Amino acid sequence: MWVRSRDEARLLTRRPEDGPAASAPGIPSLPAGHSEGWAEALRDLLRPFYAAIAAGEEPLDPGDPAAPYPTLENGARAVAFVEATLASARDTRWTRVTSAR
Repeated sequence: MWVRSRDEARLLTRRPEDGPAASAPGIPSLPAGHSEGWAEALRDLLRPFYAAIAAGEEPLDPGDPAAPYPTLENGARAVAFVEATLASARDTRWTRVTSAR
């Protein structure tokens, strides 16, 4: 990461050996290269899902657009998007994202 001011520029780096074992309390323990905050973002995304399980709620309809957490349909759409992206890169042309259904 470059840290710059009007008077100086410094490059801060993080090496693999600076990872979890070298972390001080309160410092994220993700390996170098992982975005800081990723683990918290995933936890917050899935928090309503875990709460529904803990409350014994019935599973939601996979296509429910009002679902408070990602459904299987959301995951299938994400996979279809990634597959279309890979095909587009491989074939060097626009590729239609096919519906998961």
